[in-house]
Amino acid sequence: MMVIPASAVVEVVVVVVVVVVVVVVVVVVVVAAAALVVVVVVVVVSFSGDSGVGSSSNEYLVYKWIYLSKRRERNQQHTNETQPLDKWA
Repeated sequence: MMVIPASAVVEVVVVVVVVVVVVVVVVVVVVAAAALVVVVVVVVVSFSGDSGVGSSSNEYLVYKWIYLSKRRERNQQHTNETQPLDKWA
């Protein structure tokens, strides 16, 4: 039976740990770079859209403004119906 010296075992363990650490660092860097590319592409695409009247962002703001004004109107109407204007009458 062959006996493996302890120094050889330690050397193999150190090499395996170093390789694992290097692989993990490379994977983290690649994932971070990919995430950065995705963020840059999303920002560029969102700002490169049509900025004129009728663009999707302008339409969204118009619809949001209409929705909020209708909601405000409904809430005010509900308040007027449930509470008389003169509370002490």
